[in-house]
Amino acid sequence: MNNRDRNFTSAKLKRRIEEIEASISRYLTDLDAADRQVPTASEPDAARLEDKIEKLKAQMKELQVIESQLNDSPDKQVSLTDPDARSMRRAAAVSSATKCRRLCILDSGINANDPLLRPAMAESASFVDEEGEADLAGHGTAVAGVALYGDVEACDAGNFWRPQFWIYNGKVMKRCPQSGNAVYNEHTLEASLTRAVEYFVELGCRIFNLSLGNSNAPYDGMHVRGLAYILDVLSRRHNILFVVSTGNFCGSEDPAVPINSWREEYPEYLLAEQSSIIDPAPAMLLLTVGSIARHNATAQTQRYPEIHEL
Repeated sequence: MNNRDRNFTSAKLKRRIEEIEASISRYLTDLDAADRQVPTASEPDAARLEDKIEKLKAQMKELQVIESQLNDSPDKQVSLTDPDARSMRRAAAVSSATKCRRLCILDSGINANDPLLRPAMAESASFVDEEGEADLAGHGTAVAGVALYGDVEACDAGNFWRPQFWIYNGKVMKRCPQSGNAVYNEHTLEASLTRAVEYFVELGCRIFNLSLGNSNAPYDGMHVRGLAYILDVLSRRHNILFVVSTGNFCGSEDPAVPINSWREEYPEYLLAEQSSIIDPAPAMLLLTVGSIARHNATAQTQRYPEIHEL
C-alpha cells in the first residue's frame, strides 16, 4: 500500500521542516525551564526533553537529504516507498482531461479509503495540531462525496459513479468529544486556514470548499468582518475562489421547522426567521450556496425602479 507520509513535495517538505523547527524551539524553552528547577525534580524531564530534541534533529537531517533529492527531481517530488506512491498531482499533470480540475475540501478531514472517494483522492494534509489527516467526525467525508458526485441518489440509482476532478484534503476542524460534531478553534482558525491555502495553492488548487460557519455571528447588515474578512483577504492574495454555505440551520422546535420533512419543505424553510445568514457567508469575494432570496431585485432597485429600468 502506498504511504502518503513517505511522499514529499516542496510544500509538504517545507511545512514539515517548519513544524520540526518550532518543536525544537519549544523543547529548548522547556529544557531551559527544567534546568532552573530543583535538580532532583528536573533531571527526568530534562533527559526526556533532550531525547526528543535529538530525535527531531535526526529527522531534520533526513529532511535535508530529501530536500537535496527534491531539488534534483524532474517532477519535484520524492517518494521513499516506491515510484508509484507519488502524489496524484503528477497524475493530474499528465492527464489532459483533468489537469485543471482540482478542488480542495477544507473541513474535518476526509477518509481517503472510502471506495467512492479513493479514485479521486490527491494530496492530504492536517493543519490541526497533533491530529492526522483522517476524518473522525465524518463531516468532511460527507462534504467530499457531495462535492465530487453531486446528486448521490441519482448516482446510486443509475449505479454510475465517475469522478470529474481531483479532491485535495485539508483538515482544519476536529471532532468535538462531547457532541461528535466537527468544530474549529476560533483562536487558531485564521492561522490554520492561511497555512492550508498556501500549501494547496502551491499544488495547483484554485477552488476551496469551506462548509463551516459561526452560528453566533449572524449577518447584521453592517460591515463584513470575522472569518468573512479573512477569506476575502485570502481570495485576493492568492486569486482563488471559496465556496461556502449560507448558514447552518438545524431546525427549531418553537415554531416547528421543519413541520414534517426537510426534503418536502425545501426550500421554504430557508425563509424561516431562525434560518439566518452567518459568518463567513457575507464575504464579498466568495461563492455562497444554500439560500434563496425573498425578492427578485435588490433593495436599491426596488426603491428606485425608474432609475434601474433605464
